Amino acid sequence: SIRLSSFFSGGPKSTSRHVGNEEELMDMLHSIPGVTAQMVDLAQMKLSAQLRLLQDCEVLIGMHGAGLTWATVIPSHGALLELWPTQHGVWRCFEHLAVWGGLLYRRW
Repeated sequence: SIRLSSFFSGGPKSTSRHVGNEEELMDMLHSIPGVTAQMVDLAQMKLSAQLRLLQDCEVLIGMHGAGLTWATVIPSHGALLELWPTQHGVWRCFEHLAVWGGLLYRRW
């Protein structure tokens, strides 16, 4: 069996980078056998707590933003799923970080 840790980086609901269906996303992740998923708001955590939490993360899922820089500390067998708020103007900085780190990268 596979134990997969997935952290969804949720943020303040007042921003344009808010995921409108967070609960649906978490329900879907929890329905996958072997997956342990947790939603966290990194902005509410101390830097040291963010590092402790994410260094063992295997899949990081989050809206495009600075929090995805944490992809640099997840294991090289991990993955980054970047949620993008629009189909236009894609800035590939987090894709590059993931690929350079040997991670599987997907954008949605």
